[in-house]
Amino acid sequence: MNAPRIDHIGIVVDDLEPAIAALSRMLPGAPLTLRSVPDAGLEVAEFAAANLIVELLRYTDPGDGF
Repeated sequence: MNAPRIDHIGIVVDDLEPAIAALSRMLPGAPLTLRSVPDAGLEVAEFAAANLIVELLRYTDPGDGF
């Protein structure tokens, strides 16, 4: 039986810029991809760190809430 594996972690943030700066200090040299998902009202900063992807997610449209 194989041990469970985590593929990626998503973290919702209010402001991408300081979150990117903080995570860049923790994951120096990790490739960074920025993308926008307008249909979902979402901006994403994605760090590829070793065997894990860490996504910073900022919602641009608060929507109706939960």
